[in-house]
Amino acid sequence: MSDSFGTYSTSPSVNVGLDLEMPGPAFFRGPALVKAVQNGEVSGKTVDARVMKVLRLVEKSGKFDHPEETPEYSTPNPPKALLRKAAADGMVLLKNDAAILPLQKSSKVALIGAAARDPIINGGGSAFLNAQYKSSALETFTEYFDYCQYSYGIRTFRRLPELPLQQLVQRPANTVAISSTSTARTRKWPQSIPRPPNLSGKC
Repeated sequence: MSDSFGTYSTSPSVNVGLDLEMPGPAFFRGPALVKAVQNGEVSGKTVDARVMKVLRLVEKSGKFDHPEETPEYSTPNPPKALLRKAAADGMVLLKNDAAILPLQKSSKVALIGAAARDPIINGGGSAFLNAQYKSSALETFTEYFDYCQYSYGIRTFRRLPELPLQQLVQRPANTVAISSTSTARTRKWPQSIPRPPNLSGKC
């Protein structure tokens, strides 16, 4: 099975064993695969092998008998100790200089960054889920340690915010506007540097 939008060919992907193109409906299968078979690029035997793998999965999951989609729910009372152990066992400590870990309750701790207060516990697309509950590092550390200080830190953006249009149009004389697709700023033109001819009288 491919990653979402991770398939870039028809004949090569089918011939090397890719059974399922994701997400559906497939783009490189269907009419494209029919044409590839007609052109002799993919054999009917290969197509049958790919199809049988998918059909076996459908059979094994019981979807032939129960094709309806039912809501998915997590266990009301999950084994927290086991889950915590699994999470801890999945972490790798690269080094522990001066045996600083584990931290003592009397340790002075500083948390910096937005995620310490507003945790990001899931990704997007197929990685999205609604957790039964979530706790932030700030809440947990504040509860455990005797002293815990927090700072939001530097604000980050997925995309740089754009300046209002009036700031780009209405600017003082003898200034130059520097802009890009995502941000723009205006600064004073240095008097010691000759103005380029193509900017003279326009900025």
